Amino acid sequence: MRIFAVVTRNITPEVSFGFGRFVGRRNMRTRFIGIALTAVALTASAYADVTPVASPTCPVNVCFILGNNHFPDEQNILFRTSQTSTTIDGFTNQTNNQVVFTSSLSLTVQGHGQSGITPTSGSNIANLTITVPHGEFTDFIINPHKTNTPSNILISARTSTGAFFNSGFFGGMGNNFMTILAAPGVEINQISMTALSGVSTVSQTRISGVEVIPEPSSMLLLGSGVLIFAQVLRRKLM
Repeated sequence: MRIFAVVTRNITPEVSFGFGRFVGRRNMRTRFIGIALTAVALTASAYADVTPVASPTCPVNVCFILGNNHFPDEQNILFRTSQTSTTIDGFTNQTNNQVVFTSSLSLTVQGHGQSGITPTSGSNIANLTITVPHGEFTDFIINPHKTNTPSNILISARTSTGAFFNSGFFGGMGNNFMTILAAPGVEINQISMTALSGVSTVSQTRISGVEVIPEPSSMLLLGSGVLIFAQVLRRKLM
């Protein structure tokens, strides 16, 4: 579970009563506004110091935790339609963010909610890459299911800074849940899985902390729109 600590700054008498001295020479309405502004300032100060405390299981960078470990904002990744391709699109069940699964071999999903991803042909899934287009996230749960010979599975996470963190584990027969968790202040933008003898299914994928970063072109359009609106408003006021 993520833990957050709220740190309240020490406020000197000069700061805490500054508004009171300023409004002492004003009328009651101004005094009320000053008190309200003080409350807002103190509230903003407290929220500015909300500092995520590193989980005991993930003190730095990226941690790999065996098991199906849920977090408060965890979302299931659902598949809306049946798909057969080297690229499969899923969507989070609450925020509707796109999640893309890519492999060197053809993949198939049946399009039934949280369906498992299987190989299209008789071979197993030897590799899988997972991304959120133009986005980052803070944790991912993956379940490489094996029905063939147990073997090593390598999970890799790439952070927004371009650093890679890897963890290998022995995948036994059946479910092999793994939770990939970023430490506070770290964002993940890619998860990769490589299995020595492949896996038969990748299922029950979940994600949390998704944040989509606007494309530069979108920001340019927004800026252009604001500029045009400002020019129109200026002409009307002249």
